[in-house]
Amino acid sequence: MQLIAIFPRRMIVALICLLALAAPARGEPATAEEVAAPDIKLGESWVFDRIDGFKNARVHSTVATVIAVDDQQIKIEWKRPDDGTVTTETCNRGLNRLVSENSAGTETVDPFYPRYVFPLEVGKTWERTVTVTRSRRPERKIALSLSGKVVGRERITVPAGTFDALKVEVEGFYNVADTQKKWTGTVAQALWYSPAVKLAVKWTYEDTTAHRTVHRYGYELVEYRPAP
Repeated sequence: MQLIAIFPRRMIVALICLLALAAPARGEPATAEEVAAPDIKLGESWVFDRIDGFKNARVHSTVATVIAVDDQQIKIEWKRPDDGTVTTETCNRGLNRLVSENSAGTETVDPFYPRYVFPLEVGKTWERTVTVTRSRRPERKIALSLSGKVVGRERITVPAGTFDALKVEVEGFYNVADTQKKWTGTVAQALWYSPAVKLAVKWTYEDTTAHRTVHRYGYELVEYRPAP
């Protein structure tokens, strides 16, 4: 799961998060060399380990479950079994995040976070500018300029097994402004999307300012559970 994590400098990017852009909800029809947007089903779920990128160590597990789906959007509940923490993420049908909600408030991405632009094919690129706001600090705006690319096909091993995947990279910079201060930084995300499980089996995320790395973390798939 991904939220943004920079807000109070330490809260802007899980949203950049995870983590969800471009094209229409489902994108154009895929050719033989392309990968179409997945047909997400109600009740599907995935178990992920969160990895601390600074220590390269597992932090906790998270269960992502599809709790609603229609022609336009997918709603996924991300729940930590250890402490019950729940974050609800709403994505478009292209798996690009629109809204994240938890006990800390709501984070909104306008128009959405460009993780993917389906259909995916090696060499495809895209550029998007988005704005992130948070209900607890509505005066604070995070403007992101992002570039995405499908860099290639890779065979990757995670706790759930070995998967054929398309590696996607999304990088760029952000500007944060509110009534008191401003700052800038960069973000870099890599995702290994596997059609076999309809999500990325692994992704990494990092955001930095001029002075330090604010966040560095990742997720790895432990188990995929098809819809009942």
